[in-house]
Amino acid sequence: MEDLPLSQLIDSLKNNYEEVIDIEINKNHFVKASVFSMEDELSGEFYINPFNGDKIGDIPKKKPLFEWTTNFHRSLFLKTPGRIFIGIASFFLFLISITGTILLIKRQKGFKKLFAKIVKDDFYQYYHVIFGRLSLIPIIIISLTGVYLSLYRFELIPEKTLESRIFESTQEIDLENTKIDLFNQLTLQEISKLEFPFSSDEEDYYILDLHSKSVKVHQYSGAIIEEIEYPFSETLQKLSFNLHTGNGSILWSIILGIASLNILFFLYSGAVISFKRLRTSIKNKYSPEEASVIILIGSENGGTKRKGILLQQALLKLKKKVYLDELNNYREYRSMKSLIILTSTYGEGDPPSNADRFLELLKEINHSQHIDYSIVGFGSHAYDNFCQFAKDIDKALTKYQNYSPTLPISFIHNQDYAEFNIWATNWAKTKDLNLQLPESLGGKKEKLSPFKILEKNSVQDEYNDTFTLHVEAKFNNFQSGDLLGLQPSQDSAIRWYSIAKTAPRKILLSIKRHELGLCSNYLNDLSIGEQFEGFIKKNKDFHFPSTASEVILLSNGTGIAPFIGMLQHNTKKVKTTLFWGGRTEDSFSIYQAWVQDAMDTDKLSRFELAYSRENGELKYVQDLIKPELEYLVETLNNGGVIMICGAINMQNDVLKLIADACKNANKHNIEYYQANHQILTDCY
Repeated sequence: MEDLPLSQLIDSLKNNYEEVIDIEINKNHFVKASVFSMEDELSGEFYINPFNGDKIGDIPKKKPLFEWTTNFHRSLFLKTPGRIFIGIASFFLFLISITGTILLIKRQKGFKKLFAKIVKDDFYQYYHVIFGRLSLIPIIIISLTGVYLSLYRFELIPEKTLESRIFESTQEIDLENTKIDLFNQLTLQEISKLEFPFSSDEEDYYILDLHSKSVKVHQYSGAIIEEIEYPFSETLQKLSFNLHTGNGSILWSIILGIASLNILFFLYSGAVISFKRLRTSIKNKYSPEEASVIILIGSENGGTKRKGILLQQALLKLKKKVYLDELNNYREYRSMKSLIILTSTYGEGDPPSNADRFLELLKEINHSQHIDYSIVGFGSHAYDNFCQFAKDIDKALTKYQNYSPTLPISFIHNQDYAEFNIWATNWAKTKDLNLQLPESLGGKKEKLSPFKILEKNSVQDEYNDTFTLHVEAKFNNFQSGDLLGLQPSQDSAIRWYSIAKTAPRKILLSIKRHELGLCSNYLNDLSIGEQFEGFIKKNKDFHFPSTASEVILLSNGTGIAPFIGMLQHNTKKVKTTLFWGGRTEDSFSIYQAWVQDAMDTDKLSRFELAYSRENGELKYVQDLIKPELEYLVETLNNGGVIMICGAINMQNDVLKLIADACKNANKHNIEYYQANHQILTDCY
């Protein structure tokens, strides 16, 4: 139809109808004609076939719902005041879109990384960003065109005077001539509307509306009598209307529809994000001069701040003088004895916005008293610079002699609350505190389930006090590597144990008994047939990989437990090597049957042992892997996975060895493999 000459359509209409009033091509490329005919059904306005002029359908009336929605959208049924309000709202939407784009570019560390991978650490923040970067351009167009249409509607756009050019025709007039050259040259896609002459009087003209101008054409000579150029403001108004409504394009209408739905999601997700941030406002009972425990946080989106507040509240319940603040507010704390730093890392290793001045402040502000400190870094292995800012702080503090670490620096993946709870418990032990954090970040109590003891084995001698419990659950939706949470009494903290799934609904726990350990002694006192209550928390970042070419398992002590379950379910017989360190040969006795069965069924390809208290020889897992580092790095390069479970000191030493080996291999650094989920850890 786009290439059909206008003259052909005119001829068809004149042949089919007694009189033609006008024709109009709408944005959907339908041709509407207004005609008179001796036949009633062929008079009026209707759609026609442009090739032969035949009627093809009546013009449908607008649906009441569509009219209602259109009026509501334009004016909220408030007429002029409503239109003003809608125009202002469109302007604010435009500002939000622009500032959102700036924040998105800042978050992604530059325009080139706009579509780089985003870590899913919070549902609302994640999809706010994902949908935002996909919808920003359509939303900017919607809002900007809405603003322009409002300004145009209230005649606030400066209008240029219409430029009219009148031509004097010198052509001879042939009243029998019906062929006009201009109409032969124009196609239907170039016109908007054509009004036919009212009579055969030569003073009546064709009025032809093109996209950029209006033309009067002599009905006999075909000469252009007058030409009126549309002002740019009117052309822009037509473009804005089409872009704003999707008029004339099904694809663009679909895009606008999706973008509009995303706006509704942004309203909700933005409100949730804002509420979470407001809810995590800092309140202090003690002044910075009074407090002996200082908690400083670096948080970009509020997740780390929330954990800092929970820690502060738990310490206040223990009558501790604690003060919570942001890292950028670091100052002289006269009574400070303990410093706790909880910080996330923003982007590619940068500090959060409320912590970007801390390292400079640390150089400027001196404390004369001795201070013990502990650092927890929150990050994601999806980024190469995992918890880099926490590492930078740790490196800076080691330069000061009066600062000493209470615990080695801890790293928590994806804001895992269970890991944070474990760290808090370990920190509290160094202070002889019975610290109790909520069971979950939302403060909801977990639903407890009974676990029945089926079998119990133990090793107890000069060096060992360890036991295993083989228990039965009432449900089956868990995997080896998930965490079992127990709370022996209402006033005790939750203890977490990494589980082995040995069979459907069967769990193996490996527990080291501590002389004053509330949970370990509680479990040790239970007999076969008795039950205890607990709950299981998914630990999806520490499951046996389903697609790895090879798996290397590194553990010490009770950390072997989840690996026993993983080996039981290695039905694909993926090449797997287990390095384990214990104190004596007796330490291994309670695990030997499980490991031997895995070897016999080819679910475990190789097993290496190290004893730290056997025959006076001090040998650890670290010593086992030192001669194997080239093999470990080669496994990583070939797509293999290394899993580490056990004591945090062992993990730190092992990761340092692997990091140095990766550096020497000149291939990828350790952060690359962590980001690629090829190095998985669950240590305590």
